[in-house]
Amino acid sequence: AIDAVKKLDSTNPDKPVDLYYSEFGDSSINFTIRFWTDFRNETDYLGARSNAVIAIKKAFDKEGISIPFPITTLDGSIKVKK
Repeated sequence: AIDAVKKLDSTNPDKPVDLYYSEFGDSSINFTIRFWTDFRNETDYLGARSNAVIAIKKAFDKEGISIPFPITTLDGSIKVKK
């Protein structure tokens, strides 16, 4: 994740990229990644954040790391009367 974010054009190369593990999820270990970017308006910030998420997802896919998501199972069994 750190390497993926460091490679982005919008990441300030003179500042560190920090990653902090925050908690255990139901089937994950959650983390926060922080990086510096130069921006003039809100869309610059949102674009940098979006690009970071995309870069991390691609890096995880390349390494075979799956991102867990909630699964709901519905039991719709049919009971037949005899």
